[in-house]
Amino acid sequence: MAENIAPGQLPAASVEEAMAKAASMTGNWGYQNMCLSLVATFYGYTSAGEVGAQQAAATISAAGQMHTDLTNIPVGALIWYDGTPVGNPYGHVAMYAGDGMVFSNGAPTGVGLIPLHEPADGWGEPIIGWSSVWLPTATK
Repeated sequence: MAENIAPGQLPAASVEEAMAKAASMTGNWGYQNMCLSLVATFYGYTSAGEVGAQQAAATISAAGQMHTDLTNIPVGALIWYDGTPVGNPYGHVAMYAGDGMVFSNGAPTGVGLIPLHEPADGWGEPIIGWSSVWLPTATK
């Protein structure tokens, strides 16, 4: 995935580094209900700079950076889910790992791989779309 970050955003770790970090965190239970913090950590940030995934997704959509075509999602893309239908005002975000899988919290191992559509089909949080690591106020 070509780097595409917000103007003024601190550079993110590479996709390869993010994937390695995600794999190394499999089994970590310290990110329950902290999905945005988790994907920010994958990319080397200490904070995503947003209150929750739903707010971050709105920022990304407003900037014209949300993609809704799910046919060729690049590895490392952030997948955004709408929590509104189940009363979750924070939504959900995960990192695409390829082959229809995402690194996410909420896996049977805490942090781990789950199917791309699990948050939509199993949790009732439909996919909004995907983006690059567009986190304009992320910190390191």
